[in-house]
Amino acid sequence: MPGVKGGTHPKYLHHLIADVPAELGTLTPADFRLSRLRYVEPRPYPVDEFERTYAWMQSWGLVPEGATYESLVDNRVGV
Repeated sequence: MPGVKGGTHPKYLHHLIADVPAELGTLTPADFRLSRLRYVEPRPYPVDEFERTYAWMQSWGLVPEGATYESLVDNRVGV
């Protein structure tokens, strides 16, 4: 499919853009690196992936200290 790289679907970018709060600025499709986007079947968010991401975000001051997997992650799939 033209314009599709590595499983990305540029036609869905408008959904991602619409989810960005206005106070964070305006995005355009050119702001996305399409090779980084992947569309896969929904699956639960693994605890180890959460911990790795949380540690990185905390190192940059992006999340408060003490947040837990249980309090932040809703692992309902297909609901």
